[in-house]
Amino acid sequence: MRVTHRRCRLVSLVVIAAAASLLIVGCDRRPSSSSGPNATTTPTAQAPANAEQLAQQRQPPTTGPATTQAAPSFIWIDQTPHEFPPCKLVMKNKDDQIAALLYSDDPPNAIDDNYHGNSFYFEMTPEIAEPGTIAGANWDFKAPNSERVDTIDGIFLEGRKRHLQPFDVHIEFIGATSPIAVRLSGNFLMFDTDDETKPGQIVNVRADLSADVKVKTAK
Repeated sequence: MRVTHRRCRLVSLVVIAAAASLLIVGCDRRPSSSSGPNATTTPTAQAPANAEQLAQQRQPPTTGPATTQAAPSFIWIDQTPHEFPPCKLVMKNKDDQIAALLYSDDPPNAIDDNYHGNSFYFEMTPEIAEPGTIAGANWDFKAPNSERVDTIDGIFLEGRKRHLQPFDVHIEFIGATSPIAVRLSGNFLMFDTDDETKPGQIVNVRADLSADVKVKTAK
């Protein structure tokens, strides 16, 4: 059974538009003057600007404060780094119990069949160290067996081509204010989603992520 998780995908897109203009600097040519038929014609030329002045003139105009784009995430899989979209963390706190959703902030085209980017998605109820805060909380998961399961949790590579299903995983949260550090380590079962007959391959995963945090009011 192919694993899909479009219905649970939290998608947002940050689009950065940058405009640049090129200022063309021309030369000022003044007509020569003469006082008579035997007068010497002496052209008046403007001294060329130096390199620093030219560079300043070619700078694009400042139209407002610069827009900061969130940094991508990197996850190491069997000693090889893989790039992912920025990390997000949504958490709910009810009766001193925290429910957390850790996911990659994928672009809108992540739902397309021809998308080749990487993504991750984890729903969890971490054990908290102090009531009311995610700081010091941790989450441990151990699968009962190595069978393929129909889950949207885990890591996805090359769109949906490979699914890394949690097998023996530890996640800890460091810090109390956004962005917080998220440390992920452990083993995953990597499945080829195009071939259901292939067994899962155990791969080692580790990452130090920086997650923007959003707190939702529990109902």
